[in-house]
Amino acid sequence: MTETAPAPPTPAIVTARRGPALIILGIVGFISIGGALLALLGQGPKSVPSTIASPPGLDLPAAHAAADLRQITVDEEPPSDIVAALVVPAGATMTAHTIPDLQTLYDGSITLSVPATPSTTLAFYQYELAHDGWRVTETVAAVGGGRDVYADHDSEDGYTWEVSVDVSARTGAITPALNGGDTPAETSSVAIRLIERDDES
Repeated sequence: MTETAPAPPTPAIVTARRGPALIILGIVGFISIGGALLALLGQGPKSVPSTIASPPGLDLPAAHAAADLRQITVDEEPPSDIVAALVVPAGATMTAHTIPDLQTLYDGSITLSVPATPSTTLAFYQYELAHDGWRVTETVAAVGGGRDVYADHDSEDGYTWEVSVDVSARTGAITPALNGGDTPAETSSVAIRLIERDDES
């Protein structure tokens, strides 16, 4: 009787368990995405916002203040988030500026000539300061006439910054009148003062 050799054992088919591997890949992906988001957040605000909003109904558009504030920027102060939170009326021209010496906390100012009446310019800044994240604390009569708007804004540099906007009347001249003379036009002078405050001030 011939014995039949036993058939060789069928090799076991090993099915890889993909569950743990997918979990590990998911964790790695989550960490990578989280790191990218933290890197973006760590960059801080840009020096100027990508878009600005003009006050409705005033016919006085807003423009970035960065170019004007560059004249009084010393050692990266005022910081970029404060610069980004300030605008000027479109068409305004700088007439004077005061550069701080930074022996103490920052204190600098710019003065602008604005082609709009004081009431329009005042309404412009009351809207814009609140719109751009400033806390408007008061609006009072200025000592030399006009009106002062005071507001403050916390900065990423750890300090609170205060801005005062002094709006007063300025006499100019526009197109000749029908009788041949110049027609005086009331425009505005705006003094913007930026002050860095510490916790005790």
